[in-house]
Amino acid sequence: MAERVLHLYEAMFLVEPGIATDWEAAQGMVQRLMDRANAQLLVCRLWDERRLAYPIKKQKRAAYILCYFKADGSSIGGIERDTQLSEHLLRVLVLRADHVSDEEIEKIKAEPDRRLQPAAPSRQPVSARAGRSRVGADKVDAEGSGQNTPNTDSDQNDGSGDSDDNNVNDDDK
Repeated sequence: MAERVLHLYEAMFLVEPGIATDWEAAQGMVQRLMDRANAQLLVCRLWDERRLAYPIKKQKRAAYILCYFKADGSSIGGIERDTQLSEHLLRVLVLRADHVSDEEIEKIKAEPDRRLQPAAPSRQPVSARAGRSRVGADKVDAEGSGQNTPNTDSDQNDGSGDSDDNNVNDDDK
């Protein structure tokens, strides 16, 4: 009988955000999926929770779980099929990760878990933002309040909101 060759794979799972709040349940779900496929799970990390570009299984948000595992190439189809049949797993993308070394896997294992870290503080405290001068006051407020002050003739903003330089006067360009 031919010997199984295990390759290193990287998988990004999209799960319902409610499941991701209970990390043990989410990790157990991924572990069961890997066990069914006879895969060896090396690392499993909660990556982030984000709004989706379009709804998937009627979900507008999803948590991303990044996993590295070793498996036979023939078992990848089973992982994808089991993901499609799951009610809580929305999507999966599995890629071969031969470019990732064992040292990099160990480094990822040693990284602190993102879900335990507090959210990053804002750039400036609210008190510092309130007292600053209003240079370019004819543009959209930099803090995103959405309130415009009267436009001048030099203002080229069409109001679509997709301009990256809302706080730059035309003279400064």
